[in-house]
Amino acid sequence: MKYSLTLSVIFIFSIFFTSCQNQPHANNSVQFYNNVSEFKGAINANTTSRTSAIPAKSIQFKTFRDDQLNMDMFQMPVPSDWKMTPKSPNAQTQMTGNNGFKFFGEQGAMYTYSSDPFINQTAAQTGNAVLPVKTPEQVIKEMIAPTFKQDGVELVKMYKVPELIAYDKNYEQFKFKSGYEQSKTIDVVASEWKSNTGTSSLILVHYSAAYDNQQQVAWGFYLQGIDVDTKHFEQTKKDFIYAQANKKYNPQYLHYFYMKDANFARQSGKLHQQRMANLRAEGQAIIERGKQYSASVDRNHQKFMDAHLERTTVTSNSGQSYKVDAGSNYYWMNNDGQYISSNDPNYDPNKDPNYNNRDWNSTTINN
Repeated sequence: MKYSLTLSVIFIFSIFFTSCQNQPHANNSVQFYNNVSEFKGAINANTTSRTSAIPAKSIQFKTFRDDQLNMDMFQMPVPSDWKMTPKSPNAQTQMTGNNGFKFFGEQGAMYTYSSDPFINQTAAQTGNAVLPVKTPEQVIKEMIAPTFKQDGVELVKMYKVPELIAYDKNYEQFKFKSGYEQSKTIDVVASEWKSNTGTSSLILVHYSAAYDNQQQVAWGFYLQGIDVDTKHFEQTKKDFIYAQANKKYNPQYLHYFYMKDANFARQSGKLHQQRMANLRAEGQAIIERGKQYSASVDRNHQKFMDAHLERTTVTSNSGQSYKVDAGSNYYWMNNDGQYISSNDPNYDPNKDPNYNNRDWNSTTINN
C-alpha cells in the first residue's frame, strides 16, 4: 500500500499527541518582556538568518492559527503548491501538496526524572510522566523506529540540523524562565525513513533537557514530519527545513504564553513559599520543643547530680548563683567566689575578726 508510510507517521504523531496533552509550557527566558512591543523589538533584533538552501520553487507565506485563542501563531514560507488542509478534530496533516506531499504538525511529549526515587514517586503522583533521560537519537531508535518497522519502514540515517538548532536556541529567549533551571540542552535531529512503496519521510526531533538545582531534569521533544514520493524527497526535504528555519512568530502570540507562564510561575511560587513557610514553622516548633525538652532534661540531670554530690545552689544579692556544699542553713560569699557556711542565724562573718579584711555578702538558698 503506497500510503503505509503516511499511516505510520500519523500513528506516531497521534501517540505523542496523546502523551503531551495538558502539559505546561516550558519556562525559559533570559529577560522579562513587559509588553508586546518589547517582543517585536527582540524578534526583529534576533531573527534567525535564512538558510542557503532556498527553495527551487516560488514561495509564499502561509499563516498558522490557534483557533482556541483566535490568534495567528506564525507565518511560514513554503512552496506555492503546498496547501493548508481543512481543519477537523481528527486531522493529523496540516498541509498537502504535489507528489504525495503531506506535512504533519507538531506533537510531542514531556517527561521528568531524578536520581532520587522519592522525587520520581512524587512526580508520578502529581500526574507527570517519569522516564529516564534519552538522547534525541535514542528517541528515534527506541521510541519511533519500532513502530515504523512493523509497517516495513526502515530508518535510513540520522543527523543534526544546525540551522534549526540555532533557531530553537534563539526561540528560547521568548519563553518565561522561572529561575530554577541550572542548564538546558537544545538539539534538533533529523531522521530519514524509506518504505518499499515508493515514499520517504523526514521526521524532525526538537529536543530539550532542562536541569534544575535539585538534580532533577525535565526533558522532552516534539516531532515534525513530512511524507512525499521518494523521487521528490531531496528537494522537498530542503524546502521543509528552509520553511522551519525561517518562520515568523506573531509577537502577541508569544507574549500571551510568556505572561501565562509567568503568572503560573508566580502562583506556583506563592504556593511553594507557603509550603516552605509551613515547613519552616513546623521545623521551628520542633526545634523549640526540642530545646524545652533538652532544658528540662538538663535541669533534671543537674538536680540529680547535685543530690548525688551533696551540693546546693545559692544566690547572692547581686543575682550571681554559686554551687556550695549542702548541709548548712546560711552561706556568705565574697567577690572571689569563696564562701562561709554556718547554722547560726546570728553569725556574721563581717564582724568576725578572722575575716574582717574581706567583704561577705549573704545569700539565699535555692530550693
